[in-house]
Amino acid sequence: MRHPIDGADSSIKTMMEDFVSEAIKATSLSFSHAVRDLIIKLLPIQRCTITVVAKYLAVSERTLQRRLKDEGMVFETIVDDVRKDLAWDYLTGQKMRISQLTALLGYTEQSSFNRACQRWFSRPPLKVRSEAANTNSHQMTG
Repeated sequence: MRHPIDGADSSIKTMMEDFVSEAIKATSLSFSHAVRDLIIKLLPIQRCTITVVAKYLAVSERTLQRRLKDEGMVFETIVDDVRKDLAWDYLTGQKMRISQLTALLGYTEQSSFNRACQRWFSRPPLKVRSEAANTNSHQMTG
């Protein structure tokens, strides 16, 4: 293992090391993506606070906020965006009760989820679900 390889080309080695480094950088998640992934995991257990997320990322709350700000993001906005995306997926594709959706999205009260749905989609959750069901049935028959 310690002996050099016959015919080894150090320039190819350097080129490959550079390639691998760039590939790792290109595929690594931004800080905000890491935060978003944690939010998705923490919402259902209703532990999605900036304090908990910062602790999981081994940074202070202040550092978390600063790094998000550097990417033009705000923690609360990311949480709201994740909830909106998940709510749409759950309402249009899942057949679980609204109370279950409410809990999965990290809300303790269904009324909070109802207000959020109204803000996001300009209609309550049951209306979103029924419109999606009607659209899906028209697509299957059409």
